[in-house]
Formats: sequence, C-alpha cells, structure tokens
Amino acid sequence: MKKKDQNYILKLFPAIKKIKDPELSRKVLLLWYQAWKSSNYLRVEDVHQFEPARDYISYTNVAHTNQVCRACQAIAAMVSKELNLKLHMDYLLAGAILHDVDKIMIFDSKTGGFTETGRRKSHASPPCGPHRRQRRVPGSRSGNGKGAGRIVSPHPLSFPAMCHFHPQLRQAFERFFP
Repeated sequence: MKKKDQNYILKLFPAIKKIKDPELSRKVLLLWYQAWKSSNYLRVEDVHQFEPARDYISYTNVAHTNQVCRACQAIAAMVSKELNLKLHMDYLLAGAILHDVDKIMIFDSKTGGFTETGRRKSHASPPCGPHRRQRRVPGSRSGNGKGAGRIVSPHPLSFPAMCHFHPQLRQAFERFFP
C-alpha cells in the first residue's frame, strides 16, 4: 500500500489511529485498502450507506462508520464505568471501523445496485445473521474475570426487518439486559 493511500484511509477513519496495537491497526487499515481496491469505487467516501436508498437517505458509509466509532467509544466508556468492566478498546474500535467494510464491495458505483459479490453474499449473511448473534468479545472481562463478554451482531438476515424490530435480536437484548 502506498503512503498516500494509507494517509487517505487514516484521514477518512480517524479511529484507526486510536487503536494502540500497531499490528491490529495495520490489519484494519489494510482491510479497508483491500476492500477499496477490489471495488469499482474511485473514492471510499463515494460509497453510500445503502446504495439502493441513495435518493431517499443522504448518508455516506464513511460518515456512518465514523458515527458508529464515536458511539462505540461513548457506550464503552459508560459501560466500563457503570458496570465496572475492563473492555478491550482496540477490538471494539476495530469492530466499529470494519462493521460495514463490505459495502464498498457489494454495491456497484456505476449502477447503484449490487455487484456480483453483493448478489452472491448479502451484507446480512452469516456470520452476522441472527443464528450467530451472540459472539464473545476477545479480551473483554466480566465481573468474574473469565472473559465472558458478549456482543450482539447488529444485522438481521432479513434486511427489511430492522434490528430493533427483529424478534430474535430483541430476545437477545432482553436476555443480556433484563
């Protein structure tokens, strides 16, 4: 990866610089670079949050990803303080930065529709689907110190059934946050 491409991606996603582990930071940066170069987008910031709704929602995937990163940091700070949990912020930030990296490959910059990759494997397909909704967060510690932290995957298999209306996701939240 050329230095100018590295600087370009770092400018788009400033949270990458907050990852303290240099190897993890490098991998996050490289994954965004590889996704971009395997797409037909000239600029990463041209990817819409959801291309088929471009005419109705004015929201880029870069803006969305950066908002998710800020929300992740705010929620992690609150949860860490309120529940006395030690969270692995590098992993949380990496997940927030990469949560929609595939959109640059599944949407076509020319048509606004799906690419062949997007038609074969949807954004909401496993491992993000509801049947795999519960995943361990490496390095997180619950009160028992045994690394039992869990996250809930944000994307249901059925895109029209948004997360907050999806019964299985609601059940997962009720289980972990009674």
